Amino acid sequence: MEQQAIKMSELQQKLAPFIQDQIQAGLKPLNDAAALPATLERLLGNRVASGPVRADEPGIMFSRMLMAVAAKKVMPELSTAEWSAKRWGKDIGDEISLAMGTNVGTAGGYIVPSRFSDDFVELLRPANVVMRMVGPDGVIRMEGGNLTIAKQTGGATASYVGENQKVNASQPTLGNVNLVFKSLRCIVALSNSLIRQSSPNAERFVRRDAVRAVANRADLAFISGDGLQDTPKGLLNLALAANKFNSGGTTLALVDTDLHNALGRLEDNNVPMTNVGWLMHPRLKRSLMKFRTDGNAGAWAYRDEMMEEGTLLGYPFAITTQIPGTAGSAKLYAVDFDDVVIGEALALQVRTSDEAAYHDENGNLVSAYDLDQTVVRIITEHDINTRRGESIAVVEAISW
Repeated sequence: MEQQAIKMSELQQKLAPFIQDQIQAGLKPLNDAAALPATLERLLGNRVASGPVRADEPGIMFSRMLMAVAAKKVMPELSTAEWSAKRWGKDIGDEISLAMGTNVGTAGGYIVPSRFSDDFVELLRPANVVMRMVGPDGVIRMEGGNLTIAKQTGGATASYVGENQKVNASQPTLGNVNLVFKSLRCIVALSNSLIRQSSPNAERFVRRDAVRAVANRADLAFISGDGLQDTPKGLLNLALAANKFNSGGTTLALVDTDLHNALGRLEDNNVPMTNVGWLMHPRLKRSLMKFRTDGNAGAWAYRDEMMEEGTLLGYPFAITTQIPGTAGSAKLYAVDFDDVVIGEALALQVRTSDEAAYHDENGNLVSAYDLDQTVVRIITEHDINTRRGESIAVVEAISW
């Protein structure tokens, strides 16, 4: 035992310098004052990072402009330049004032300059589940609010021929995918006390609320919109009727059949399967992770893959509460996102009111005036379509 203790002590002594170096290397980013906010945001994920707010943080100048627009209602005794300069310094105050002064509308609205809105949109894309799964290559700017791109509706043909025999020429049948912008109006209610007081994280708070509100509503439209009343037609209604089917049951065997049937709907229609992914409610994800191969004693059927790889049957998945998750009405989407196209008009419009009424998250009508709030309305424009409805499969009426 004594010899083992001695050997262990010698090993610890040898390892001590290495361990110390690793600890110092890990702490180095936290000792870098300039990089500290970015490091904390990376470590904390969606939680608000501490430390000074930098003007070059994505979306910060957009949120500052929102607050400056609202401040004109709350503190009319100060000009936009004066309020912004008092809050963030003269340079930023002049930049915001110039942007607002050259874009003011007759009814008090503002067109957000592209140097502010671009950063906001870059934050919005990963927050929006469908945009994230489509990827940057599938999001196309619609400069004029309309976009038409070609799609292949029928394939070319090929045939074997003998020597010196002619072959009939063939060509693919082409069609068009049309995208026409739909206006999404997002309401962000700002506390007037937040505007009056100088909080170092106020801009991040406003940025987070604006991104979440726009992303969640756009996801709902992109997934299940019916295309009526000036709304986009989402994946549910872009899918072919033959690619939508009810779940077979709640046992592992039937659940596994549902999953493979969804993929089969794509493969049987010669979908390339180059960027396939799943969309589901968080509750459905948790249900899938509970299945075992042999009752309560067997190995996990999907859990290890879902937790370690972030995939289901080899394809990535994303979760969103914008898909029904209640037993009996839950849905699961399998989509080749390379066939999905999102058109995006990047011009954002902003208007404010300290007297407007709006509906809260519970559907109740509340007064901004009564709650000492300023309502900011953000308008953005986009649309979604698919090159082929065969690339979307939907499992419905799930009771897992």
